[in-house]
Amino acid sequence: MSTSVNKTTMSNDKGKTGGNKPDQYDGNMDNYREFVNRFNIYADLVKDKYETAEKKILLFLSFLVGEASYWAENWRDSQPKDNTTGATNYGTWPAIFAEFELAYQPTDRLQAAEYEIDRLKQGTMRVSEFITQFKRLARQADYLTKATTANQPNDQADRQLRAKFQKALHPRILATILDQPRANQPKTFAEWCTMALEKEDDWRTKQRAMGSAFQRQARSTNLRTTTTDETPKTISRLTEEQWTKARKEGLCYRCQKKGHLVKDCPLPPPNRAAGPSRPPPFQKKKEDQKPKKNMTGKQVYRRVRSMAKQVSPEELQKFEHYMENGLSDEEEEEATGF
Repeated sequence: MSTSVNKTTMSNDKGKTGGNKPDQYDGNMDNYREFVNRFNIYADLVKDKYETAEKKILLFLSFLVGEASYWAENWRDSQPKDNTTGATNYGTWPAIFAEFELAYQPTDRLQAAEYEIDRLKQGTMRVSEFITQFKRLARQADYLTKATTANQPNDQADRQLRAKFQKALHPRILATILDQPRANQPKTFAEWCTMALEKEDDWRTKQRAMGSAFQRQARSTNLRTTTTDETPKTISRLTEEQWTKARKEGLCYRCQKKGHLVKDCPLPPPNRAAGPSRPPPFQKKKEDQKPKKNMTGKQVYRRVRSMAKQVSPEELQKFEHYMENGLSDEEEEEATGF
């Protein structure tokens, strides 16, 4: 029965509407949403030709193939028949679509979309990218209804959608919108999207203007502090004599000038390749170094005793033998490694 409907309806409609027909639907839930969206668009294009509910339903059934065609056949058989003519009473379009939706809409995807939209945050995304992603999830979760697209602020779906959008929006942009007088705040989900885009544009414009001002100020400050004739533009590592002089006369350790400390010096730090600008490590002069003292007998005994604890009994006996008799020339060379 459904095969004849497919052939008749589609052959009469071929090439006369100027729009693209949706692909036939075989019952695959992965293609459910795409098929429904494309069919609704196509049905609006040909609404003058399929002006009654019966014609629209027959058009819809003509696109069902495979497993979905069996559903269409069972649905037609379940509809009431006229007792006199035997004609099928197709009922209303919302009624058949509700049954079709119940049979093929993927409920697990609805739950997944609701879960994703609750966890969605704008983060580092641009507002335009965030709105696109938010609307995609809202459609999958069936939050984006006709009422929300029609800008009805009192609609329950629109209020729910606005709440989720505000929760996911970047706190900086959200605070900028809510800081406005209540009369100027957006009333619908569509107005929230528009104002979020406007506030982001304003913020980025200010950032660019402030960045340009900071760069100009930095360039002028750099020219004032680095192009004077009194001080060199760069400085190398100070010698020991320079450090001594700076310490005695209260000079800056970086530029060797009076009037400021090194932390306030207008010159940049010296090049790392030239070595760090710090005083050389303190080293004692040779005449100040004290000569090493000879060890006492007690110190030698304690040193030998501590070393003997790390030697095996056999090697300790050899050590006692060597202490009494000394080493031969061959043993002396072997011990020293020469």
